[in-house]
Amino acid sequence: MNLQEQINRIQTMMGVINEGLHDTSWEDEKGNKVTLIELIKATEDIPVQNIPVKKLESKITNSEWDEED
Repeated sequence: MNLQEQINRIQTMMGVINEGLHDTSWEDEKGNKVTLIELIKATEDIPVQNIPVKKLESKITNSEWDEED
């Protein structure tokens, strides 16, 4: 067994999640699944905007987001 195989085995035994770009996904309680690649493709035409973190602070600390968030 080579070193990388040993590292993978130890990570698996310890419960380390080793997701990458192509195997990262999210699924809701209804079984609807979206992958990271799908999100990247869906948002590739949206222009990047610089937004001060202070403006986002109330959104990322609020546990009850609405549809607009």
